[in-house]
Amino acid sequence: MRVFFIGLSYGLFTVSRGVSLVYPVMMCLLIFAESMEFITVTILSSSFNPLGALIMTLMGNGRHLLGGDCNAR
Repeated sequence: MRVFFIGLSYGLFTVSRGVSLVYPVMMCLLIFAESMEFITVTILSSSFNPLGALIMTLMGNGRHLLGGDCNAR
């Protein structure tokens, strides 16, 4: 049930930013980090800055580096 509300909030967020409905559907299929989907909408709706997009992507997904296989034994 939690996934439904996250998906609904993501859809409403993208529509409120003026993004076509095709883009959020494609992003849900291609982006596997949920926080990065929200960041991508913000990046797409601002002026194009490739270095800023790269840094934001690394910061948004950097948390996965720490929580990956650190506890595997």
